[in-house]
Amino acid sequence: MDLIIRNIDPKVIYSIDKMIEQYNHQNKTKISRSKFLRDRIEKIPEEDLYKKIDSETAVQLKAMVENMEAYQDAVDKLFFLLITGDTEEALNLSEDLSLKTDKNVRRKINLISKILDAIIQEDKTKAKNLNNELKERNENYDTEEGI
Repeated sequence: MDLIIRNIDPKVIYSIDKMIEQYNHQNKTKISRSKFLRDRIEKIPEEDLYKKIDSETAVQLKAMVENMEAYQDAVDKLFFLLITGDTEEALNLSEDLSLKTDKNVRRKINLISKILDAIIQEDKTKAKNLNNELKERNENYDTEEGI
């Protein structure tokens, strides 16, 4: 499909031509302005997808950090209870922590790592699928299935 763009500032065209000139100088294969622009335009949807995945992953990471901080506070409280000799309350708190911290936390961390790897490898389908799986796990948070 053809795309015609009118009324582009000549300074922008000059700048694009300089980028192409620099690219052609650094590489053995030479490209035209048309190929350069076509490649850039074709990457726009992918970049949008990666931004969305990065944003959603950042939200997931933030939630996990908050959970880790809450667990750290609980561990600090547990330590305090053990020092003060309140072993019964310490045992109750310890049991609550062990019930909340299970393999789902490790699975979420593993999924985030896989998402980042897929983004680095530019495998947008894999990144999107993994992100959806992570999103489902987060939606199940505080349910029997979640943590």
